[in-house]
Amino acid sequence: MVVTVVRLAHASSPLNVLYESWPQTDSFIILWASLWRDFEMSKAVLDKDQRKLIDLLSLEEALDDINNLFNIGERAVGTPGEYKGVKLIESRFREIGLKNVHLEPFKIIANNHKLSELELLEPIHKKLSCGRCFGPKHSGFATGKEGVAGAIVDVGFGTIRDFKRLKREGVNFKGKIVLIEVNEKLFHYPAWAQVLQAQEFGASAAILTSVVFEHDILRNYWTRARIPVVSISYIEAQALRRLLRKGEVRANLKNIVELNMESTSHNVVGELPGHKYPHQLIVLTAHHDSWYGAANDDACGVAVIIGVAEVLAKNYKNARTIRFVTCGGEEFSLEPGVEDIFSGLAGSYAYTKQHADELDKIVANINLDGFAYGTSSNITLTPELESLTNKLIEEFEAEAIYEVEGPPDTGLDQWWFVRHGVPSVSINPKMDQYMKIYHSNRDTPELINADLMRNALRMTLALILKLDSSELLPYDFTSTAKNLRKALSERSAKVEDAIDLSKLIDNVIHLKVVAERLQKKKSSALKKKLNEKTVFFVNNVQRRACSSLNPKLVNIKCGITTSAAYVVPAYLDALINLKKAIVAAKRADKETLFTSLKALTEKLWGLNVSPKVYNIIRKAILDSKRAQGLKFDLIPEARELEKKSKKKIKDVSTEIASLEKKYKTILEQVDKKLSKLNQALVESSSALTEVIYKLA
Repeated sequence: MVVTVVRLAHASSPLNVLYESWPQTDSFIILWASLWRDFEMSKAVLDKDQRKLIDLLSLEEALDDINNLFNIGERAVGTPGEYKGVKLIESRFREIGLKNVHLEPFKIIANNHKLSELELLEPIHKKLSCGRCFGPKHSGFATGKEGVAGAIVDVGFGTIRDFKRLKREGVNFKGKIVLIEVNEKLFHYPAWAQVLQAQEFGASAAILTSVVFEHDILRNYWTRARIPVVSISYIEAQALRRLLRKGEVRANLKNIVELNMESTSHNVVGELPGHKYPHQLIVLTAHHDSWYGAANDDACGVAVIIGVAEVLAKNYKNARTIRFVTCGGEEFSLEPGVEDIFSGLAGSYAYTKQHADELDKIVANINLDGFAYGTSSNITLTPELESLTNKLIEEFEAEAIYEVEGPPDTGLDQWWFVRHGVPSVSINPKMDQYMKIYHSNRDTPELINADLMRNALRMTLALILKLDSSELLPYDFTSTAKNLRKALSERSAKVEDAIDLSKLIDNVIHLKVVAERLQKKKSSALKKKLNEKTVFFVNNVQRRACSSLNPKLVNIKCGITTSAAYVVPAYLDALINLKKAIVAAKRADKETLFTSLKALTEKLWGLNVSPKVYNIIRKAILDSKRAQGLKFDLIPEARELEKKSKKKIKDVSTEIASLEKKYKTILEQVDKKLSKLNQALVESSSALTEVIYKLA
């Protein structure tokens, strides 16, 4: 008989001490191995019954659901394709035994793309397959049946410098079709900014391409320009460039689109009513609309929802109501009469509006979006669910697959739940991997990573089971306090002359103490029989703490942007970098000056376009009612400082004075936002302390 012994990782563990000090006989080793198994089981997050349920998940059925959605074809919002997807999901929800299955319609404005085509006329005749672009409401974006004809000009990355250089070389852009290499690193809104720049110089149409993507794929781009735009594969773009090096190339571009069509999209809803706490909800979301067939974005998320729902419906008696929602309009759409740069997530936005009276009853949102391509997935979450999520990742030995990274994202249906304070976990793509096929015709079932699908199924079901089975909600506010403490300790000394963080730090430390005590009390209390009043009180207070803290912890980043950030590190970094920039400007330290400004303004992308183009984008962001963060604009000063640097003008006192004035304004805004967070910390700590006394 051979016994394999695995040593514990911690040398000081009592079991390791026993192993080292006892005679190494076969009987002892067998005993030690048994103790080791018991020790491992005691650390397990999931019990045997929960593991049995997880073993019932079917990867093959999930892959079949992906194929069935994919085979419908493109499911663009408000189109017959999307409605076919909606009816398929509704049918599957009924088939697997969900209750209260229904469609929740919402009105949207959409575009109906009929044809995008690029036909080379001279020196060769060839029709190129094109990807469609989306976003604008402006009539100039669409062509008539005859299209737009003109000579093609390659403008490289389409920066203001590229256009000015070509103009100096004698290029007249009026009536030309420009070929643009999309570059995410040079622009905050790349395709939009680059096409606007072409439009300003008189171009009549634009062709987009990018080396980032697989070379023979077609991709949809988001742009709000007033000229027609199509995309072509990189391999075709390179062939076109070879022709351009030999001489003039003429083409005809067609972008036949019905613009601003009022239509209806739907959220598909089904649920398993709770048997013990029916008014408490766990809400799962994924989106069913898509560009192209979109196996990964997001048929895979819908398939996970169906797979998990089926196991629960047939094998589990849930305490809390579990609701399954597939959303429409995630990729692009707005309701009629609304003009906002934040023009996606329409289904989740509609859901949170239509269910506003029950948002505080949602104990968690679990979102799934585009996670099954590449070698790993990303998880974004609110901090009170970080501990549970990490424990499950460890239990599944999935550390190489999942990275818990970054705040909840403005590009995910998770966003609108978080903005209302709902605890949330979202399993998402690693964008550095997924960009190769993002929003393209290459997003096919053949490229779905089965291992990522399997793990998403398991992780999703495990999260539901832990959230549902525990009488006391398994939030851990220790993570909230630890993350805040780390962010403050790394930055407090750098801003101490500008803002007093001492009260905030004290209250974060107090929250950590309270949270740690609460975790111990909850652990002890769950070993006893709790009365319903106590359970209701504890869960209600915990959930209210989430509603109070989460919207103040996560918001839009600083500056002219619609990306998300954790508020404390982002806002303090804004102060630190702006102060650095001011000091560097006074010292004529150009390198530090522009490094600091880049950190504040998405790499100074505004300097890569003309002031006119920048102001169009700037106004759209500042006017947004849905992307309300700490907005400030430093590009005007950066533009003047760059000009003076090139001309070797030393007097930058005007720009320094302007930066100092903005620093004071930003400081006031940061102080107000941190004061609100501070108040939320005080109130949450006080309420959670009451929970501790209640459990005692």
